[in-house]
Amino acid sequence: MDTDLHVFHTSRRRFLLSTCGAFGAGLVGAHSQQANDDSGAQVFLAFVEPWTDPSRDMVVSWVSDGAEAVVMEYRAPGAVTWNRVTSRRSRHFPMLPGHHIHSCLIEGLAGDSIYEIRWPGVEQIRKFKTAARGKVKVSFLSDYQNLEFGPGSLLEKFGKVVAAEAPDLMVLVGDYVNDDGRMNEESSRHWFAFLRGMAEYYHTRDGALVPMVALTGNHEGINAQRNSNALGNGDGTIGQIAEIFSWSYDPQHPLRHCNSAATLSIGTDFFLISLETDHTEKLEEQLDWFSGQLAQNAAKHRHVVVAGHAPAFYGMGKFDFNPISPGRRMRDLIWPAMAAHASKIGFYITGHEHILAITDKLRMDYNPSLSPAENDSRWAVDPQRGVRQLGSGPWGAHVLDVDPQRAGAVSSIDGSTKMLAAMGLDFEKRTLQIHGSGITNDVE
Repeated sequence: MDTDLHVFHTSRRRFLLSTCGAFGAGLVGAHSQQANDDSGAQVFLAFVEPWTDPSRDMVVSWVSDGAEAVVMEYRAPGAVTWNRVTSRRSRHFPMLPGHHIHSCLIEGLAGDSIYEIRWPGVEQIRKFKTAARGKVKVSFLSDYQNLEFGPGSLLEKFGKVVAAEAPDLMVLVGDYVNDDGRMNEESSRHWFAFLRGMAEYYHTRDGALVPMVALTGNHEGINAQRNSNALGNGDGTIGQIAEIFSWSYDPQHPLRHCNSAATLSIGTDFFLISLETDHTEKLEEQLDWFSGQLAQNAAKHRHVVVAGHAPAFYGMGKFDFNPISPGRRMRDLIWPAMAAHASKIGFYITGHEHILAITDKLRMDYNPSLSPAENDSRWAVDPQRGVRQLGSGPWGAHVLDVDPQRAGAVSSIDGSTKMLAAMGLDFEKRTLQIHGSGITNDVE
């Protein structure tokens, strides 16, 4: 896959992986022009998501103080007249009194174009940009997990990075406001502030909203015991994210398998397939759908990317996620399913670990007659049937440490190590860790 790889870090020691292949949209711009009638409602913020292809159709959502504020108008570049559309899915903002989310679907859009949007009685005209249909650029961000959302926050700082890159699409790979699936007002206010920051900072250079999809991570669900986040086993209950976003969460979304598992295309240039990595949906129940989607779509598209919150291969030191369900099920179920299409799959993009890690192109030789522990090390480097994993450093959360033994574990098949490179922070020793290069640098 012809991509550029950009690794960004701030002075507060955060890493972001932005994997590029062409780019897209954002918020702002207010003009004193009113729609024809006045509903009396206030629109607090807006955001856009693809429906099936962000170069052709878009779901525009807005948060308003009125349950009746269901009408929006849009127009194409250079058009004089406005087209009126009505919300297809209106709901209360979960647990946030006086706030309502409305979402409308706009189809038949032109690619690589900026559209204006407005609401009756609201003295603002906002914009969104559709994706280009060739040379697509996509930004991936994961694990914000930070409750600062305004000026000076990491949300703003990374927003400037993304805006400078000008993507066609943003893929958010889970773990945003640490709500852990809780349905309470405090978590809702965090979600609202996060969305407002996304609208304010993540946009094109001229202020058009960037289409985004948001996957579920372990911190978007509550576990079966209802005392922590939904880390694994697929038995958790999803939280507010399912009411906020539309792509993969709207029950009428035509390309969804379940919450957070869906597909989208950008022309024939780019195909994304996402997984819900065993938090509130079981991975084994996604396997047939996943294999079928790859069989139907991989050959039709120039670039294929698979995305999910939990990695298959770990190098982080603080927690040993290697033997729990997301890791093992990714290695034992999903990796073999990707092997037949490995030549088209650019990479599996993931988050969760809070380090930056890049594996070799790995094949998994799962053997059901062996124990789970024995299968853990049955990877092999395979340029033809192997898939590379890219793990983005945290967007806003603390960077964690790299465990040299875990990152440098050896395959029982071919004796290879899985990581090409892994980067983290050892906060006790105050060192920046770069595994795979033989370099460790002091950061103080």
